[in-house]
Amino acid sequence: MRGGSGETRFTPPAHLPWEGLAMVVLAALIPILMLAALLALGRYEELMLPAPEDDRLEPAAVPVGPKETVRFP
Repeated sequence: MRGGSGETRFTPPAHLPWEGLAMVVLAALIPILMLAALLALGRYEELMLPAPEDDRLEPAAVPVGPKETVRFP
């Protein structure tokens, strides 16, 4: 009795004709959309930060006299 062995054969699903095109479109759009989101977040951060005040931007040290050079023998 060979006919009733109970084994089932698995056949993989057929590929859809637009499957390759969809991957190409996704591969092109995802990096562009991520870059757009990153740039939008950067602009949002600039808008949310307080404006710099001129009083707070003082130099750390004022140079005095000519710059000395160190010479090694």
